Amino acid sequence: RSMTHRQFGVPELAELSELTRTRTRPRCACFSACNQRETADFFLRLPRYVSSAASPWVAYFEAVYHEPPPLPVALHEFEAFHSLHLPAQRCHKRNLWFEPLPQCAASKCHAWLPGQRPTASEVDAFLRTRSVPMPDSSSLIVAQRPVSNRTHPPRGQWLEVLRMPASLLMHKGKRLFPEGASQYGCWFLPARGAGLFVNVGRVGTQRTFRSASRKYRRFMRNSYAWDDMGI
Repeated sequence: RSMTHRQFGVPELAELSELTRTRTRPRCACFSACNQRETADFFLRLPRYVSSAASPWVAYFEAVYHEPPPLPVALHEFEAFHSLHLPAQRCHKRNLWFEPLPQCAASKCHAWLPGQRPTASEVDAFLRTRSVPMPDSSSLIVAQRPVSNRTHPPRGQWLEVLRMPASLLMHKGKRLFPEGASQYGCWFLPARGAGLFVNVGRVGTQRTFRSASRKYRRFMRNSYAWDDMGI
């Protein structure tokens, strides 16, 4: 059974604020995902399905989607997780520094991550087949499948997405596209687990970045950036 935009609606801002105030953050940690190898280790240890209402993952789903989930949940299909709702060490980024959390009990960690620790070769293999961005100011844990394995959504479909952090749209120290300026919007990446849904409306598809740049160049004031990057 799949999560839908109706079943897992996005709460209003006031409700989100209340959730933020009342949400009890984990007081201990089972893992860290502060670099690509730690992120791969986390994904490889996830349970494939969450089938029991007693699983700690159920409370996580309620925090992200604002509703209890229909079980079972195919967790192996998720590409994004919110670390603030998980027993994860806070990552030191930019000028932010956090006191390290104590280690959780082994039984608690096993309930979150029942898989065995992967070998170095298994981590390497995972990283060869996934995109693992590490934005400077994000609490997201993301590992996405290659672009070549993705398909375009049907017209009018509700799609679960991540908003692309501005720090990932940089090239040679400059922003490729000034978000919110010159009639330019923002980027979203399809990602199961993000907890945010948008309706794609009418869909235009292109097989490559270069063909997209050529077709939509008239809408992109900074389209030279695609050529500068060689894509």
